[in-house]
Amino acid sequence: ASYIYDETEEHGLKALARKHLGAAPATYEDTIGDQQSIADVAIKRAAVYACDDALNTYRLHEFYQQEMPDAERQQLVHMESRVALVLADMEQVGVGVDIERLKELGRQLSAEIDTTRAHIIELAGHKFNPNSSQQLATVLYDELGLPCVAQTPSGARSTAAETLEAMGDRHEIVSLILSLRDHEKLISTYVNGLRNSIHTSTGRIHTSFNQAVTRSGRLSSSKPNLQNIPRGDKRIKRAFTPRPGYRFLACDYSQIELRVLAHECRDSAMIQAFDEGKDIHAITAASITDKAINEITEEDRAGAKIVNFGIVYGMTPIGLAKRLEISEEAAARYIDAYFDTYPGVIRLRQQRIEEAHRTGYVETLLGRRRQVTGLDSEDRAVRSRAERVAMNSPVQGGAADLMKLAMLEVHELLRDTPAQILLQIHDELLIEVPEAEIEATARVVKAAMERVYPELLVPLVVDVEIGPSWGELEELGL
Repeated sequence: ASYIYDETEEHGLKALARKHLGAAPATYEDTIGDQQSIADVAIKRAAVYACDDALNTYRLHEFYQQEMPDAERQQLVHMESRVALVLADMEQVGVGVDIERLKELGRQLSAEIDTTRAHIIELAGHKFNPNSSQQLATVLYDELGLPCVAQTPSGARSTAAETLEAMGDRHEIVSLILSLRDHEKLISTYVNGLRNSIHTSTGRIHTSFNQAVTRSGRLSSSKPNLQNIPRGDKRIKRAFTPRPGYRFLACDYSQIELRVLAHECRDSAMIQAFDEGKDIHAITAASITDKAINEITEEDRAGAKIVNFGIVYGMTPIGLAKRLEISEEAAARYIDAYFDTYPGVIRLRQQRIEEAHRTGYVETLLGRRRQVTGLDSEDRAVRSRAERVAMNSPVQGGAADLMKLAMLEVHELLRDTPAQILLQIHDELLIEVPEAEIEATARVVKAAMERVYPELLVPLVVDVEIGPSWGELEELGL
């Protein structure tokens, strides 16, 4: 209820009791004092602490019912409460990891790191520590004569990833350093991190899903973060495997945020494209390049994909130019062409900004609010960020709402079956299914996910893949 009421407030019981009830609850630390735990505290003292918590919980429940009398937000509270039960099941089940695959991957990456480091030292002409910013700066800028394109806040010459990426074509050593860092992160964060996260009793990883952390309504994952497994290098994902006799079923909403955008902006061209099952990225590519659809290349389509998603998130000509490696003038023309093709988007943007000015917030499809501050700021950067929040929050939050509805549907659908939802990765559900039932389960799950919000003006489409591991999924043509 606190999260639905105000996503920016601290959601802990003590903080809420102080803020909304004027209470002054004792902290756990104050209650136990010098004792080891609550078990060592005098019964009367512990009872007062426990009863305070119970009473404040009930009083906060009453507070939120009074402050949010509208049915829409009460339904959101009810939905989130049900989602919490689904997440509890997912966390308890966990996801399987092949420890031997992780060990082998660790050996492979270690060998690649040794080879890359040796090559870097060979190019430098002497031994040095590539992980030392100071030593690396000396090699790059003094010895190899590369131009310094950025400095740190303290005035030192930057060796940050973003800086190196900007000068990647200047010398072979730059791409090797970036590769070295990538491989070292794979080992430390994923290979070693995942191995250390495997539960000793279950042999599986039990991540924590956080419902009340992001401002948009999306779930996040921690301890470890399984929503952030690298997409580019599938070797990490291949280590995630189902139990014997089972396979993985991945159900991914296709372009869900763009579909929510089409619904929100009511743009006829965008709605028609989705209704007719056309390639929205190819259409955008044709509009910004002045090419016919049949002339669009994969490179054109990839650029248009950046434009489509970038516009939703308020990308400026400067940002787009950087992403596409084109001039700012060309990027500005792309954005103008985009709005000419989909005029409903720019109308929606203006409506959202006006709505946020008037009410102080914007809303998603299901009425989830996102507070918007800074629209009147004299600081252009602050004002621009507020405008981006006003535009993209209902889209991203709306997609998150639909995924939560889908999780409830699928969880109920699988309740009396051996199949179980293991992970939610924003637009995707990863499900563990008995091998003999994989295709039948895929059909019913796909149908359930596609019908969660009949009011949407464009169809929801779910892409389905199956495989023996998370990194070896193949499309199941349904």
